[in-house]
Amino acid sequence: MVDNSDNFRPAPPLQNLNTIRQFPEYNKQDWNEVSEYIYNHILVSTGQYPKLESTPLRAKIFGKIDREDYMIEKVYFESYPGFFCTGNLYRPKGKNPPFPAIVSPHGHWARGRLENTELGSIPSRCINFAKQGYIVFSYDMVGYNDSGNQVEHRQFNVGTQGEIWGISLMGLQLQNGIRAIDFLQDLPDVDSDRIGCTGASGGGTQTFMLMAVDQRIQIAAPVNMISAHMQGGCLCENSPNLRIDFSNIEIGAMMAPRPLLLVSATGDWTKDTPDVEYPAILSIYQHFEATEKVRQVQIDADHNYNKASREAVYEWFGEWFLDKSEPVELREQLSEIESDEDLLVFHYRSVPYHALSMDQLTESLVQSAKFGIESRKPTNASELRSYQKEMGKGLYHALALQPSQDSSEDLMQKLSNSGNVKEATLIVYQQGELETLKSQLVDIGHSVFALQLRPSIRQVEDRFFTTYNRTDQALWIQDILLALDKMEKCLPQAIHNLVGINGGGIFAMLAAGFSKANRVVIDVEEFNTETDDDFVEKLPIPSIRRVGGFRTAGALIAPRSLLIFNTGSQFPTTWISDIYRAVEKPDLLSISESGEVNIADWFSLD
Repeated sequence: MVDNSDNFRPAPPLQNLNTIRQFPEYNKQDWNEVSEYIYNHILVSTGQYPKLESTPLRAKIFGKIDREDYMIEKVYFESYPGFFCTGNLYRPKGKNPPFPAIVSPHGHWARGRLENTELGSIPSRCINFAKQGYIVFSYDMVGYNDSGNQVEHRQFNVGTQGEIWGISLMGLQLQNGIRAIDFLQDLPDVDSDRIGCTGASGGGTQTFMLMAVDQRIQIAAPVNMISAHMQGGCLCENSPNLRIDFSNIEIGAMMAPRPLLLVSATGDWTKDTPDVEYPAILSIYQHFEATEKVRQVQIDADHNYNKASREAVYEWFGEWFLDKSEPVELREQLSEIESDEDLLVFHYRSVPYHALSMDQLTESLVQSAKFGIESRKPTNASELRSYQKEMGKGLYHALALQPSQDSSEDLMQKLSNSGNVKEATLIVYQQGELETLKSQLVDIGHSVFALQLRPSIRQVEDRFFTTYNRTDQALWIQDILLALDKMEKCLPQAIHNLVGINGGGIFAMLAAGFSKANRVVIDVEEFNTETDDDFVEKLPIPSIRRVGGFRTAGALIAPRSLLIFNTGSQFPTTWISDIYRAVEKPDLLSISESGEVNIADWFSLD
């Protein structure tokens, strides 16, 4: 038996939103793989995986304001049943449709989409875009202005319980952005092939998140946000798991090869954009031979979306959407700004009767996630393969497993060759004695390895900790996979087994599906999957429940030999049993409510 009790991989250094991030030198093949990883990772971290059911928008457009060459209307629609996206629609007059359209999120301005100051005027931006020939939808950040009648922006903190279901403020804002594109494409006077997005600060974050996951955004201009040393300071910019292995620079580069303008300022965290962030993103555009489709402009100002910044964006959009290359044609014109009363959606009317409160919305999203998993339950081998591919990907990203597993010399030294044997078994545990089991397994011809899971000594005070760092539990699962990999390299000809006991069972089960372990033994220690409490206490991994948790873990192990014991009455196994029956391998699954199981006998009988 080889034991690594005193030597294990140390946890990586802590990161936060101000950690300076380096942009690797990606070749084209590497970038294609990394960008696919980032795409799926964003979806999982923001609760967009598996995809939310497409539901009717039930859009309402009313309260038209007519001006000489543009008009403004009030809009609300359901981006999720009972959850409303609210804003204003700006349309051109005296021009021929169909028009290009712009999704226009705002940042953390004091007055949201109504902000009209020298440093930033959302109405001026939208009016001038409309005058130039665009349809613009300016919508509220969640909890701002009209949206604040339903939830509060800075109070929408669902805590660990919400995190395990993939629910976050950032996810809701991304959902609004995706549905805003749906809304615009449904308008008869919109050219659905010409949709762009621009916003500053927190609106810049919304812009690059949307452009990264939705190819319908054909041109984008995130303003004063993408930085190597500041990733966003609000809850709405920090969904759990998001930036563990990459930063906003990679997310920005996801726009390649579509046209992208980076607007920065000398007086904020984007001051280095010309020398740091822009060259990094340009290197990705070079792989697509599309360097003319990315540009940077820096404004000598504090944090802003001022007139100079806006005019740079008008010029960029005009070049690609309007075929106008003369800046003079796209200078900003002074316009009358409407009163708040004339722009607010719910000022003279109450929120629709079926609007959900924050707690109701959270519960509805949880129920939707449960339905999504249940509706995908495999009933035959083909469906199992499809489930494993789809939901296995989701679990992989929820666990924040690394695209390629790094070597660990310490682990490799401890997991050395134990002889020429037919079976090698890794025991994963947290505490307790292993001598009895070890002796029993050695007696039946196994070479035995052990991995003790120990919490790292890390000071966790950052409220965005899980946005930038793996939890100890996620690190343990990665280490289990590393240990199995080392064991397989030590004894490549042996049958490889995985046993999780004494506090290691649930982590071994989550790791097993991503391993080559032939036979798996799991002591679940009466883990209660019927409520969230045990997950919050023992398995606080973001999105773990949304991507199926132990149901998906069991499906990934199937149809290999699996023993699950010590289930008690609170760890249902019917779902997993049904899968084994569906693929006609029920004899390969053994389940016991009791904690008294002879593991060596089970291996001998198989």
